[in-house]
Amino acid sequence: MSIGDKKTVINIEKFQIRPDHLFNDVAFGSIVKFDVVDNHLVAYVGVKLIPAMFIGTIEISYEFKDKMYQAKKIKFNSE
Repeated sequence: MSIGDKKTVINIEKFQIRPDHLFNDVAFGSIVKFDVVDNHLVAYVGVKLIPAMFIGTIEISYEFKDKMYQAKKIKFNSE
């Protein structure tokens, strides 16, 4: 997974997922949670490789700029 200049590689062998069960690509958005942290809106978006398991979370911190919320920082947290 690449976000900006940062690349994260996850060894999926530890999950013991059969290759025929894997999605063709990483899936996002089936669950999105929002929170306010240090006066910033933060979205947490689940990351999946198969329907029944999350492998991590994309964390998006927003700032209010030009009369709208815009992503300020995006990072991946593996589980």
